[in-house]
Amino acid sequence: MQLILLFSNPYTLTQDDGEIKEGISLSFLGKANLNPFELDNVKGARPFKDSLPLSFQDKIKSVPGLYEVETMLSADSQGKAKMKVIDLFFVGELKTTLVPPPTK
Repeated sequence: MQLILLFSNPYTLTQDDGEIKEGISLSFLGKANLNPFELDNVKGARPFKDSLPLSFQDKIKSVPGLYEVETMLSADSQGKAKMKVIDLFFVGELKTTLVPPPTK
């Protein structure tokens, strides 16, 4: 599946017990979500967040960018289904163009 990587931020956190957590925070948007969207006063598309181990940093070539991702379905802490990114491969840079509204 192809997703647009909007944000990437490596982190290192020290827990209260001294344990060190490292990884990369990510925000993605599905390619299908780029068309204008409105439903019950909700507009646009909400990016989803995920994280990967710090070892994936070299695979992140350009942000924003298009990536082919491998995913798996897992459960969050409340037992709700969650899509988890398990690998990603750079496809290309994302270039944006402004489309002005139609003139009246």
